[in-house]
Amino acid sequence: MASSHSVSEAMQNALPAFDLLVGKRLDALTFDRTVKATIVDTINRDEGEYMVTDGTSTYKAYCDVTTYTRGTVVYVTIPEGDYKN
Repeated sequence: MASSHSVSEAMQNALPAFDLLVGKRLDALTFDRTVKATIVDTINRDEGEYMVTDGTSTYKAYCDVTTYTRGTVVYVTIPEGDYKN
């Protein structure tokens, strides 16, 4: 039978490996990201297409609301955190 000291030592030695495995799994996860943005152009407002900026980049955003105007602050969901989606 193993002593409690050797079991504790074995667990302490295993913890960095568990940490590494869990960290890699967490890094591989993707989540939607929501950002606060400002409408800078109403390029195709009738179709719900707007140009927005979050202060670092400018991109197209789409919405069912067709009455937003320039300067309106909106929340934009970025699918899987990837602006190319």
